[in-house]
Formats: sequence, structure tokens, C-alpha cells
Amino acid sequence: MAPKAKGKAKAKASAADLKKEKEAAAEEEAAKALYAKRGEETQWAQAQLSALTTQQVEDTASIAEAHKWHEGQIGNLLKCLNAKIVDVIPASMRAGIESYVSQCAEGCGSEVQAAFKEHRDIYAELPDMETVYVRPELVRPELIKANLTLIEECKAHDDCAWEPMEYFMKFYVNHTHSAGVNDAGLRQLYRLIDKHTDKDGKRSSKADGLEAATLMPAVAEVMRKYLSDNEIQRLGCCVITLFALMNDQLKPMLDEGGGELCVGAKETHPRVVDVNKAADVAMKAMASKATPEDLELMAGAGIAV
Repeated sequence: MAPKAKGKAKAKASAADLKKEKEAAAEEEAAKALYAKRGEETQWAQAQLSALTTQQVEDTASIAEAHKWHEGQIGNLLKCLNAKIVDVIPASMRAGIESYVSQCAEGCGSEVQAAFKEHRDIYAELPDMETVYVRPELVRPELIKANLTLIEECKAHDDCAWEPMEYFMKFYVNHTHSAGVNDAGLRQLYRLIDKHTDKDGKRSSKADGLEAATLMPAVAEVMRKYLSDNEIQRLGCCVITLFALMNDQLKPMLDEGGGELCVGAKETHPRVVDVNKAADVAMKAMASKATPEDLELMAGAGIAV
């Protein structure tokens, strides 16, 4: 009878694991769909802002003033999307913005001036985001175009030897002028570590440049520089997770401030679920590999152990 009981227990455990896997997969798909939708909404808002800023209305003071006001409101909308306070633009707001922008699309003649409507009531559902950080690229689309080449180069980087990785970190992860390029650099760094590390934490022979001692200083600098950028913080925590799980890289990562960075990400973005989840996963990964010395470093960083 005992073997049967064990068999039943194992079957129950397998069923529970399968349920957890399905729930995790469904949660991941929902997160991906929401991320994609937010991206579409951001692109649409950027296009409306770009169209508005290119319209020639300087000769009409009242319309020029209204345009400036709407530019600020659409900028606030982009901030809300970037901060994940808004995921979907309300239909009435979208229709109102399109209606406003279209008025001077073909010029600003006397007929347009006579029928012009300011539409200042369309942002009623928009929170006040004047003090919230937003990447410059999100309100100045021309900056995205200027960095597209760098971002594409970053995505193509696949050489994980010492010197190529030093170049990679300097020009992409720690690029001094663009959070968008830094974002792409962290994403590609995550892919490279994930690609060249097996499930047991062993690094491939072709990836001797993937070491926390040499790469984490750049990751730390970017995370500290863009502490208000929730996506930079999330990506940084994801990279820290992989260093924690890689053999012999936990202590070097902690020595470069990985623990403090995760704590700082959570404290700065207490309401951003993605950031908190990424930081918690990183801390759990640290704990899973930690020696007593590592636990002391984690405690010193403010991580409960």
C-alpha cells in the first residue's frame, strides 16, 4: 500500500506543478500582451505629438498657445504610459487628440481659425504627471531615430570574449547620452548571459568576457544614473539575477553593489509591479547560491536573509 500512497502523492505534486506552470505561462502571456499594447499606445501618442509640433501656427498667437498646451498634455500622457500608470488611452481622449491635431493639418487659414476648437476638456482622465520622470526619447521622437543605428548594432553583438565585451559595455550599456541605448544594452547583455550559461550555472568556453567583476560596474552606473527609469531598473535586476545564478559570480556581483541596486529599485518604484518582481527574483537567486559570507554582504545591502 505504501508504494501506492507515494505514487498518489507524486501524481498530486505533478498536477500542482503543472497548474503552477500553466498559471505562470498565462501570466507571462498577459504581461506580454499588455506590454505590446502599451507600446502601441506610446507610438500613437508620439506620432500625434510629432504631427502637432511640425504644424506651422506661429502667426496665430491663440492657436500657437493652444498647441503648446496640448504638447504638454500629450507629454504627460507619454509619462503616464512610460510609468505604467496608464496602459490604454481612453477612447474619448484618443478621439479628442486626433480631432484637435487634425484641425491645422492642412494649414491655419481663416476658415480653420474661425472653426478652431481648443478641446481642453479631453484630458480629464489624465493624472497630473508633471513631476514624473520620462525618457527624453518618449517626448522627442527624433532622438529615437538618431540612436536607431546604435541600437541595431547592439542587438547584433554576439562576441563574449574579453575585449569585445569591454567595447560592448562602453558603447551600449554605459552609453552616456541615451537611456534608449542603455536599455538595448542591458537587454542584449541579459540575452548573452542567458545564452552562454547552462541550467547548472556553468558558463560556456566562448564567454570568458561575461564576468561580474568587469561588467557589473557599468550596469551599476547605469542603474544609479537612471534610478527613476523603471524599465532600466527592471532590466538591471534581471541581469543581476543571471550573475547571481552563474557559478562563481555571486560574490563579485555583490561586491559591485548588486544587492543595494535591487533594494534601491524596489524603494524607488514601490508601485511598479514589474520592478518589484524582478528585484525579488534577483534576491531569491542570490539566496539560493549564497555562502555565509554572501549572506553577510546581502544583509549589509539591506536584504532580509
